[in-house]
Amino acid sequence: MSSSDKGPDVDRRQLLKLVGATGTISALAGCSGNGGGDDGGNGGDGGDGGDGGGDGGNALGERVPPLVIEFWSGHPVWDNTVPLVQQHISNALDHEVQVVPVEVAKMVSDAYNDRRNYHYVTWGVTPSVTTLDPGQYWLTDLVLTAAGANNRPSAMNYASCEFTKLAYEQAVAGDPEERRRILGDSMVVFSEDRPAVNLIARDIFGGARTDRVDAQGVGQMGNQAWNSTFFTSTTPNSGDRWVYGSDDTGYWERTNHLMISAGAIGIYQVLSHSPLLRYDENWELTNELAADYTVEDDSRKYTFELLEDAVFHNGDPITAEAVKFTMETIENNPLPQRTTQNYESITVVDDKTIEFTFAQPNPSFLTAHVPTWGILHPPTWEGMDDPANFEPEPPIVGSGPMQVTSFTQNQTVVWGPHPEGHPNYDVNHGFVHQRFQNAETKKRALREGEIDVAGNMTGAGLEQVKSALGDDLKRLTSRGHGAWHLAASYPQAPVRFNAFQDAVGKSINRNEINQAVYAGNGNPVTTSGPYVDNNPFYPEDKSRVHNYTDNLDGEPEAARQVLLDAGWGWDDDGNLRYPEGTDTAPLWPEGEVPSADEFPCLNEDGEFDQNWEP
Repeated sequence: MSSSDKGPDVDRRQLLKLVGATGTISALAGCSGNGGGDDGGNGGDGGDGGDGGGDGGNALGERVPPLVIEFWSGHPVWDNTVPLVQQHISNALDHEVQVVPVEVAKMVSDAYNDRRNYHYVTWGVTPSVTTLDPGQYWLTDLVLTAAGANNRPSAMNYASCEFTKLAYEQAVAGDPEERRRILGDSMVVFSEDRPAVNLIARDIFGGARTDRVDAQGVGQMGNQAWNSTFFTSTTPNSGDRWVYGSDDTGYWERTNHLMISAGAIGIYQVLSHSPLLRYDENWELTNELAADYTVEDDSRKYTFELLEDAVFHNGDPITAEAVKFTMETIENNPLPQRTTQNYESITVVDDKTIEFTFAQPNPSFLTAHVPTWGILHPPTWEGMDDPANFEPEPPIVGSGPMQVTSFTQNQTVVWGPHPEGHPNYDVNHGFVHQRFQNAETKKRALREGEIDVAGNMTGAGLEQVKSALGDDLKRLTSRGHGAWHLAASYPQAPVRFNAFQDAVGKSINRNEINQAVYAGNGNPVTTSGPYVDNNPFYPEDKSRVHNYTDNLDGEPEAARQVLLDAGWGWDDDGNLRYPEGTDTAPLWPEGEVPSADEFPCLNEDGEFDQNWEP
């Protein structure tokens, strides 16, 4: 049970659920302290007042304002999805829905600064090694202290004492099974609070010309950037290299891969460099440069034994000193994807053995940090006094199975095999990674044979090429462990009320979205959880995660009924209104951050009190 998001009284949430079908909960107005409630009825002055009666016979409160969806204009998923969502919600709830297309920078800025000029922004969890383990995402994006007007990456400005407590507990849970249980419980709490309306899994699609390449190593990860098996196993049918096209800008930003965006960093962390451990093509954690490792003292001590025959691209041996240099470089520099580890010590035991210790249990070091960072060649990177102004010159000496041999900014990256050979791969080919300005030019290039493999395609675009090429095109699919979703502006009405979120979640025809975006090849998601059920940390009992509907075509009548059951209704003019007496004030004032006045788990400085108990 959450104790902060919708009233600090723990018992109140359960009471609200019990009385939600009665049509009024104004008698509970004195039970809470900060507004909210699962169905919208909780004190307040009623705003512009209700007219009584209306659809359902309930006494009604103030009028619900038009719903505003701010979305990333120019993104192929959202350009196709948002008009459908607008139509679905408007038709089901007989309520005005406004859509506001904006540049992605504005949308992100509005969300991270808790601006109240919208009710939803469009969002999605990127399927990546950096997000597979949810722990760090919880601590950076979803804890209570990330919410509010503070430019922190809290897209929903989600605010829950109970969730935040679980987020901090998982970070120091040394036993893997206990940590898995805590993460699962936190997903359940999040889903019960409903800050997200999931639409469809954030799958990644690509296509390979089978008349030109033999695409192997696809697995569950597909051809996304973190799949080193795909890039090392896919071979040209003739010649010694193939051409890979994509339109993600990050790959060609700069040769200093430590400073590029999250979506592109993977190819440099697992292909030009190798980590100690990596996630294979089926998202299984496996050894890479580490021959073996041990975890001791409740995840406070990690010892890695390195492969004896692993060398850098120039033949230098990969040693424990190189691993120490890499981890200290990451820890001590302001890198975009870095999460500080707060090492107690990093000790080189011998040339091939390294030991990491921590004052507190650090379980995500193994599952999130180690697989993210490829081992650097110290002589290549020792001159990086200022990461913002450092660029290594190709051919870049790395530790991975392939090497960047040529780099043309914003155009191409040329890859060749490890000159000295990698102990885990047998690579005898290269490939050219070519940038395209947009999805349409990339699609045309694949169809016309200018490229051999295309990445990050929409399902619809992939099917268009498939219809033209037939058996000469192989679909490449990576199932996302996150979903494209409507991210609610959680502090404000009406989206902070669970009944309204349930109504929206039931309104949407996800099959229609799947057809429009992925040509029917996607995976609709009907839950309110932060991840989807193929994530390894998802609750073992999947039914614990709140589900809006089992009908992928949507349930317009059920959407209306869930509001009526909770005391909402439509007046004689057809306007949707809150239940009588609903307090529609935000959970905290716009332009501010959550404080101890609204959330009992915060201290006077606005920090989370680790000793707080629900």
